Parts: sequence; C-alpha cells; structure tokens
Amino acid sequence: MRYLILFFIPLFFSCTKESIPDPTTDQNPVFHVSGVINEEPFDFRAGDNNMVMETEIYTQKGVPTFAGNLTDGSDYIQLSIKDGDIDLVHGNWMELLPDELDFLSALNEPLTTLSKEYFSNHEIIESIEWIIDGQFAGLNEVPVYEPGKYQVCANVNFVDGWEANLCNELIIGYNKNATSHLRHFLSPNGSFQAWLDHSSYQVEETKWYINGTYHGNDQKLLTSLEKGIYEISAEVTYSNGAKRVLKVVVDGNLNGHFIDDLTVFEDLETEHFADYAALISVKRNGQTYHSFLADNEDAEFHVKGIEPFGTSASGNPIFKLNIELTCLLQHAISGQQIPFEMNGVFGVEVIP
Repeated sequence: MRYLILFFIPLFFSCTKESIPDPTTDQNPVFHVSGVINEEPFDFRAGDNNMVMETEIYTQKGVPTFAGNLTDGSDYIQLSIKDGDIDLVHGNWMELLPDELDFLSALNEPLTTLSKEYFSNHEIIESIEWIIDGQFAGLNEVPVYEPGKYQVCANVNFVDGWEANLCNELIIGYNKNATSHLRHFLSPNGSFQAWLDHSSYQVEETKWYINGTYHGNDQKLLTSLEKGIYEISAEVTYSNGAKRVLKVVVDGNLNGHFIDDLTVFEDLETEHFADYAALISVKRNGQTYHSFLADNEDAEFHVKGIEPFGTSASGNPIFKLNIELTCLLQHAISGQQIPFEMNGVFGVEVIP
C-alpha cells in the first residue's frame, strides 16, 4: 500500500503542498489514530479511504502553532500544539516537548492588565493610550485575556500636556526562562546609569543602546545625558539561551516625563499555561467538535514517543508523535460536551 502525506504551510496567506511516498516497506501506515467519540469508535489511517496526513504552521498572537490534520476531505481530526519556551533563541523542540500536555482553553479572567497605575510616576500621568500589535486596545486600563507575544506601545499623556511613547515586546501567558527589569537613575548634573535588576537567571551579555545607537556591553550603562528625551534599550542574553530586549524612556529634563520598563506587566500574570498546550478539532458524520471551550481541567494528554520523520519542502523538521489522550469536546453549534478518546501516531511540522 502507498499513500500520500500532504504538508502545507500558509505563510502570508500562501499555501504550499508536498507529496511524499510512503517510506515504509510493510503494509502499516505511518500516521493513524483510533478511539471513541461519544461512544462511537473511529479508525483513521493515512492511505485508507482517501485519508491523508496534512501539517500546517500558523502564527496566532505572535506565537507559532503546529497542527496536524488527518482527513479524507470531509471528516477530519486535527491536533494543534502551541510552541513553547518562546524566549529561547534556539531550542530543540523534540527535547523540550513535555511528556504530558495541557489543553488550551478559554479564560474568564485576564492574564494581566495594562494599567497606568503601575507606573512609578502615575500621579503625573493624565492618560495612556495602549496599542497592541498596531491596533488601539484601550485607554488607561486594558485587560489581556489571550496568551501571546505582543508588541505593546504606551502613548503617555502627562498632566502638563507633555507626551512620550514607548514600545516593547511582552510575553503574556507563556513561561519565561529568564527575566530582568531595566532600572535607571539620572542625577541633576547629567550623570546617568542604567542596570538590570532582579534577574532570574545569570546574564551572559547585555548590549546597551541609546536612541538606537550602540553604547557598549558593560554590566551597567554609565554615561552622561544632556537635556532631552531618550530611549534606553538593553538587549539581554542569558546563559540558558533566553534573550529579551528591555526598554525605558528617560527624561533628561528631569520633569518626570519618563516611562518605566513595560515588562512589569509580565509580573502581574495570573499563571503560565500556554507552552505546548494542545487543541483538538474533529469533524465526524457532518458534526464538528472542538476542545477549546470544553471543560478539560481533568483531561489527559500523554506523548508516549517522538521521532523524526523527515524534512518538509520548506526545510522544516517533521516529527511523528505517538499520543494517547482523553478529553471532552464541545459541539460547535449545540454546545453539548461529549467524551473523546484517541491514540495513535500524528505528524507535526515545526520551526527549527
């Protein structure tokens, strides 16, 4: 028996597919799952009844998601796994993937709240316009409900009419392998220093920038500033492979028109939960079900094994996941929750 495995990656709304011959010499398909959905058994096998294995990489809230889809063009079972450890410059996904996965679910409470009240100079701030990923998100207080890697901008209006703005990347709802806070002090004579505070992991290197111009890699930034407004950036590399960029706005006029390090809002998070979190979608006999809105607090997802399978046309590694899971799925229309069990081998394509 031979079958086709189709791999597609819709980047910038484009789609590429690759047909790969069955690499096995026996009659067993590489990709197959079986189980029970609402007490009805199913058995999906690539190569049987026009069933094919597809993979997709898509980005959601700034974080890649790796999805496999076993389908005959009508019915399907789709497994999606969020990326994790997203602050690491290089990570071996095969080694980092946990043996036990959680299910991604909707939240009723915000992960964090962007608020002017957390700035040390909030008493002289009239308002803050928050921009997230280029879109206006709200004024003064903005709750963030979805995990992601966001570009957050604070457009600050001070009570005396002065304006300043700062943009930085924030990781919300994902584990941070290393964190620091950027602090600064400016004396009346113009003597300036900036440093990292409360680093959770050993710092390997810090590259300092003033208004985008490189100013060395000493442990502290020591210099003098004339009157004016400055953006100070610290590009921090940690010894465990994590890397972050921290920023502040400094008021060289000493009028209090500064903006603190925005990563303070990462400290306010209620929990970290989205790393390697899973989603299941199923269409069976014309009915569609999803795990996202179901109550899966007690669900189980076991990764019993992981093996390299090959490389896609885009150069991304493809892995075979031997999985076993038990969860609830919610009907897309009625909202009814039903039990779902599945085990077998799924394919996923990941970003190296």
